[in-house]
Amino acid sequence: MEKLQPKQRQSQSNFLEKDKLLFSKEIEVMYDVKKSELDAFIEKELPPNN
Repeated sequence: MEKLQPKQRQSQSNFLEKDKLLFSKEIEVMYDVKKSELDAFIEKELPPNN
């Protein structure tokens, strides 16, 4: 039996290059971020000019 391995998460900036728009709930679920921590996560993950 083959053991399944989860895929590595894409960085948020790479993900946005493809999809351009995400809802905050999508970011919360995909990156396991609490709603109260979302703004700080986005500021940390995205370049300042985005």
